Amino acid sequence: MNLSKLRKEICIGRLIWVQPPSIGSAVFFTKKLLNSLGIQDQEMIYLHACQFIAYFRYGFTLEFLISKRVLLIGDFESLDAKSRKEFLVHLSRYKTFKHRYGVNLVLVSPVISAAQDCWGKELKPQLFPLFEGDHPIGVNEKIHEQIEAAALKYNKMIWSLTIEAATYLEKVYLSQGEKKLKRLVYRAVKNSKSKELCEKELKSARQSLMVSEMVLMTDRS
Repeated sequence: MNLSKLRKEICIGRLIWVQPPSIGSAVFFTKKLLNSLGIQDQEMIYLHACQFIAYFRYGFTLEFLISKRVLLIGDFESLDAKSRKEFLVHLSRYKTFKHRYGVNLVLVSPVISAAQDCWGKELKPQLFPLFEGDHPIGVNEKIHEQIEAAALKYNKMIWSLTIEAATYLEKVYLSQGEKKLKRLVYRAVKNSKSKELCEKELKSARQSLMVSEMVLMTDRS
């Protein structure tokens, strides 16, 4: 992720499309990304594409957008053909929107080819995938890699994650890194009694790790 380029594109008011690893964590990841550029949560508003269309039909107000810097727009991949056409018309006014309200429009969605194909030459947002490189891999893939490795090590059958557990692990990865994710997953899988990891098990594993770290620090002192 080229943060300096992203900062520049925001400053000049370009239309931006942030591409997180999954729909479920899209807003969370995008907000964390923009936080790193100095944009606070209270300076952002998230709207589904259908809400964005409705606001454009009836008019945005200064009261609604006061103290805001970014309008996040998601769920546009689910629009039908008619709504998508109207959405693109409104979206094409992003420069006017920036000039009038001082607010950037930022699309939020994983890579979806069908949505990309409908932009046309006149409206082409600047793409910013959160995970890129020679071998792109998203957070979900990282999480499942660790779960599979842990399950193999401890001879456990872990077939799935609850939505809450997946979101929890995504937050751990983003805020604390892959090393912390690995330790948490391995502890949770080791102690798991079922074939599905839940948030409760992860929190219990995290508490167990914290206790272990405190004991280790006490022994060293």
